[in-house]
Amino acid sequence: MKTAKTINRSTKNTQQSYQLPDRAILGIEAPTQTAAKNFLQPLLTQNIDKLITEPLLYSAYLTPQGRLIADLFLFIHPQNPNIICLDVAKPMLMSIAQKMNQATLGQNINFHDFTQDVTISATITEEEATASPSKTETTLTAPDPRQHSLGQRHYNFIPSTITSLLHQELQDYHAHRIKLGIPDVYYDAPPQKALPAEIGLEHLNGIDFNKGCYVGQEVTARLHFKSKAKKALYHSPIKTPNSSAPPHILPTDNQPEDHTQPIIKAGTTAQIGWYGKPFNGQCLVVIQTRISPETLSNWQLTLPSYVPPAKVLEK
Repeated sequence: MKTAKTINRSTKNTQQSYQLPDRAILGIEAPTQTAAKNFLQPLLTQNIDKLITEPLLYSAYLTPQGRLIADLFLFIHPQNPNIICLDVAKPMLMSIAQKMNQATLGQNINFHDFTQDVTISATITEEEATASPSKTETTLTAPDPRQHSLGQRHYNFIPSTITSLLHQELQDYHAHRIKLGIPDVYYDAPPQKALPAEIGLEHLNGIDFNKGCYVGQEVTARLHFKSKAKKALYHSPIKTPNSSAPPHILPTDNQPEDHTQPIIKAGTTAQIGWYGKPFNGQCLVVIQTRISPETLSNWQLTLPSYVPPAKVLEK
């Protein structure tokens, strides 16, 4: 399957569509939709009750110490309202299901792997996505809740064949995401070590600071209200140490992998940050905020446009 490119003759707006075979769908089923929401509410950073009015949410799943296990999207299954679907990185599905299963505590919760039944894709236009969400018995289309420049995400509950032709398509999608400075926890954060504030999730509609308690809330809220993270995320167009390595696009196992590369301070063994996985010769970099602006400029590191500099730069 080749990347689809169409031209809207009335607006001359280029549209690019990408399948996302590195994603998977984990279904959380309970006797009622309310029960499913109540199960997920104390586990995730987003307010699950927003699914009443918003068709697609973005959230994070944290350790008790506030470190990132995964980021994910949530939506109601189009055919069964008692199932909340989690759009997760494919290799993380089993690990997430096992961790969440430990939190059931006698609740009637069932887990389903819908990966083989759903085609996940994204459509990006030259202009920000403004189309209204749409839903049928087999599909859901909604703007990406992280940033409208990422277009729309599509969930089609009709499976399609994944072939090697999709590798470059997926590379191009992640390269576009990186240009916008949008992190993907699976590719851009060391497993269970990074904090949400270090990669800017609070600026991407991934955290609701007004909801009740959830796992990892204490550290997350403290950084937001009382202090700053010691690291911040930047876009890097520079050639990274492993940028020429063959891309690992379609993982075949269910074990989380660390795609990051550490940045070591010259002349020491101290780690001051890390590179995320490169796509098409560029990547995201997370590095200490005390690095001087001159050094950042020399390294061609730029803060994403959606992040206020005052939020990360030390005086």
